[in-house]
Amino acid sequence: MVNIKTTSRVLGVIFSAIAVLPGFSQDIPAEKSVTLHLTDVPLRQALQSIADQADVKFVFSDDHVNSRRITCMMNAVALQEALNIISLRTGLAFAMMPARTVVIYREASTSSETADEAPFSANPMRPPVLKDVIEPYYPPLAKNEGLEGRVGIEMLVSSAGRVSDVRISSSSGYRILDRAAMEFARQLTFEPAMQGSRPVETWISRIFTYNLEERTLLPERYAAQIGELRAQLKGADSASRHSVYWSLLQTHAQYCRLLIEQGSVLDNDLLLPIVSEETRRSWQQWWQSEPLFFIVFHDYLRRNPDSPYRDDAVAKMRYFAGILVNRILDRPSADPEIQARQNRFIDDVRTFLKNDYSGTPTES
Repeated sequence: MVNIKTTSRVLGVIFSAIAVLPGFSQDIPAEKSVTLHLTDVPLRQALQSIADQADVKFVFSDDHVNSRRITCMMNAVALQEALNIISLRTGLAFAMMPARTVVIYREASTSSETADEAPFSANPMRPPVLKDVIEPYYPPLAKNEGLEGRVGIEMLVSSAGRVSDVRISSSSGYRILDRAAMEFARQLTFEPAMQGSRPVETWISRIFTYNLEERTLLPERYAAQIGELRAQLKGADSASRHSVYWSLLQTHAQYCRLLIEQGSVLDNDLLLPIVSEETRRSWQQWWQSEPLFFIVFHDYLRRNPDSPYRDDAVAKMRYFAGILVNRILDRPSADPEIQARQNRFIDDVRTFLKNDYSGTPTES
C-alpha cells in the first residue's frame, strides 16, 4: 500500500486534475474480489488488506486515516463495493486514478472548513445503495449440468435508481450463467448515487457467484450448522463472536432462500430444531396452516441480544415476511373461510413486525 502524507492543498490539485484526465473513469475493475472479517481494527489495517487482495495502491493523508477504526464483514465482494462500504462507515470518499491507484479523501461536513480543506467538499459522490439484497437467479439447466462460476458485472445506475445498461467485465466461462447474471442485474433497483443533493447516473461493479454446494443446504445440515455455530459462541472472545454472529445470520438467510426455491415453505416442522420452544409457542396458532420460516430471525435476535447485526437481521426478517405476505395477496383463495384465515395471519404478521420491529413486511 502506498501512503502519501500530503496536504489538503496538494490533494485538491489532484482532484482538480481528475476532470481533465483523458479517459478517466470512476469505474473500478471487477476482476478482483475482497473478503474482510474485521472487528474494531485500525482503518489502515483494513486498507492494507484490501490493497493486498485487490492489487491496488492507496493514497491518503495520515490525518484522515490514523485515528479511525472500523468493523466490517465482506465476503467476496467487488472492489468498488468494498470501497463503498468503507466510505459509508468512515465518512471518507475515494476516487480511482490511473495505475490502479485509489485516492482516499475526507468529505467536508461543515461550512466552517478552511480554504485548504475546500477541495475535499467539491461535490463528493455517495455511491448507489441496493434496495433489496437478493440472490441471483440460478438457471435450472445450469444447476442440472453442475455449472458453477463467478460473473463480474458492471451496471449503469440511472439518476432514478434503475439499471439502464449492463456489461460483463469478467465471464464465468458459461454463457448461460453470464446471461442469467446480466438479466438479474437489469432487475435490480437502487437508491441513486448522490452528487451533493442531486441524484446522478454512475457505473458500479458487482460479482455474482453461482455455487451449487451453497444451494444444497438440507434441513439436517442446516440444523447441524446452526448448532455448531451456537456452540462456538459459548467460548468465543469478542472479536470471534462478531464473526460467528454474522455466520449464523447468513446461514439462516441461505436456508430461507432455499425453502422458497424448493417450495417447502409450509413445512414449519423443519424449524423445530432451530427455534426455541418459546418462539414456537408464540406462533402456535399458525404452526400447522401458514408458513413461518421468517421467525428464525426473531429467534436469532432473542438468543443474541448483543449481536452487532440486529439491523441486518430485522431487514432480512421483514424481507422474507414480505415475500410470504405478497404471495398470499397475489393468490387470493376462492374459499372465503381460507381467505379470512389468511387475512388474519397477514394482520398478525404486520402487527408483530410493527410492535416488535417497527415496520411492515410489504415495505421490503
